[in-house]
Amino acid sequence: MTARKKIERMIEEKRIEVEIYRDKIREAEIYIKAFQDTLNLLSRAEASQETASDIHLQEGSYAQKIYELLKRENSPLHIRQIMNKLQIPFNNKTRSSVVGSLGPYIRSGRLFIKTAPNTFWLIGVPYGKDDHSEFGTA
Repeated sequence: MTARKKIERMIEEKRIEVEIYRDKIREAEIYIKAFQDTLNLLSRAEASQETASDIHLQEGSYAQKIYELLKRENSPLHIRQIMNKLQIPFNNKTRSSVVGSLGPYIRSGRLFIKTAPNTFWLIGVPYGKDDHSEFGTA
């Protein structure tokens, strides 16, 4: 084998070795990303276990009133129902104000969630009949 062929073979071996390392790096990056995603989910889960007493809701604020209403009703409510039950006149300005007061909590995954468009509920709180004890019985 000539010197040229030996060097070309060594170059090809190193290229293969480099490609193997690149694959390992890609796998490691995917692994890191999976751990980061898991941490994000854990952070959201921990935040969702906060209660109104953990989060300061200003007394008399829309958020505080809605929190109490949803606890009392034990069911997600549409914004129209919320405003009706809290006796807040329904118009674009007041609707935007009420929904806007919940926005920071929803975006940060704390206390409130949207269960449907313009329908709100409390994170981590089960609602309605969730009894499947008859499932599978004849």
